[in-house]
Amino acid sequence: TFQRPQLPAGSGFISVSRFPLSKEQLAALYTSKDDYLSKFKKQLDEMVKDHWLLQPEADKQFEAAKVNAAAAFK
Repeated sequence: TFQRPQLPAGSGFISVSRFPLSKEQLAALYTSKDDYLSKFKKQLDEMVKDHWLLQPEADKQFEAAKVNAAAAFK
């Protein structure tokens, strides 16, 4: 069971969590690695725009997503 880390109330921080999906789940949600990365980037951009995430953290998360997607979409 996945459990989100608990942050102190009013901490002003948000965590980005990752959990593995099966090949079947990936195929149901995304047409390709590029589709996944495009949707992930769009969500990161929204979080930056809404001040939930700073741009340097979004960039770091996107770089990690590219590495993970390369392995997941083999």
